[in-house]
Amino acid sequence: MTTLAGRTIAALRSEQDGLAALVPSLTPDQLTGPSGASAWTIADVLSHLGSGAEITRAGFLAAVGRAEAPGPDFNQSVWDRWNASSPQDQATGSISANETLVADLESVPGDRHEELRVRTFLPDPVPFALFAGLRLSEVAQHTWDVRVGLDPSAALSGESAEVLAEHLAGGLGFLLGFIGKPKEAPEQAVVAISGTPYRIVIEESVRFTTDDLPATATFTGPLEAVLRLLYGRLSAAHTPAGTDVTGNLTLDDLRATFPGFSRPGRRRRPVSRSGTGRRPPGTPHVRPGRGPAADRPPRTCAARPARTTGPPGGRAGTWRGRCRPSSSRSTGTTGPPRRRSVARRPRRRRPGRP
Repeated sequence: MTTLAGRTIAALRSEQDGLAALVPSLTPDQLTGPSGASAWTIADVLSHLGSGAEITRAGFLAAVGRAEAPGPDFNQSVWDRWNASSPQDQATGSISANETLVADLESVPGDRHEELRVRTFLPDPVPFALFAGLRLSEVAQHTWDVRVGLDPSAALSGESAEVLAEHLAGGLGFLLGFIGKPKEAPEQAVVAISGTPYRIVIEESVRFTTDDLPATATFTGPLEAVLRLLYGRLSAAHTPAGTDVTGNLTLDDLRATFPGFSRPGRRRRPVSRSGTGRRPPGTPHVRPGRGPAADRPPRTCAARPARTTGPPGGRAGTWRGRCRPSSSRSTGTTGPPRRRSVARRPRRRRPGRP
């Protein structure tokens, strides 16, 4: 029987071979067209897969002693280089980078699958099977993002869905802490997945398990649809016919509970290109409802007064924060005038009072 790491690498090989056969045939318009990932083109998704393969391989090579561990700025330098590439170069480079990574993973002998540990973004090195599972989690969903941009009826690979479900019910289950929003569910539930041993448990947190718990609801549909649901990719437009949820939750309740993956920490923004509908390079980011910084009055910061008197809008105590818009008196810009804090005069004690 093959190891979990071996089955995971076999699924990665299948995904890679499928993309390698598909991507070279894509036209420039298809590469810059929409994908299944919100606000990303197909080229953006392929760039994400390619840069991720390069970063993942650097950690792998360090674990097996073939290279030094990458430095703290390595990831950002990789993202910057891929973001600066053209859509065609991103597509070509993605296939090449993923092929190199999968070939390296396949080169690990089976007798090392259990003992090998690899450092990732997690605090401690992880088992080789979990390391490969993290990569499959990215590749399976983003490969679907590419395919669904071309075919709205696309589904996850059955092989990848089975292996990924096994990972999520095991060491990869921590990802659901970033994906699931249990407070969005109207009540706690145990959702049995019809035809499988799996259950989605929604309590104070969410988990995917094979524990034989009493079910309060049942999901009827293919396992690949469950995996896409957990990753926020089972919209009504991409739900297979016959998929349904019965019991104390509805399918829409589950969609709200699993809105999509949000990775902690700083994350890469794809560089916008003309025609993609996103901010072009060099354009300053402006928060909704606010103009550029040059159009807003400068702010001055001052220490908060030790004590102020009077209600807001009165003689004193109007500005209680640390920062406020500068007054026209000091900067020539529009803004409320600065108010002086009035110190409270100490009361005089009468003789005989404590």
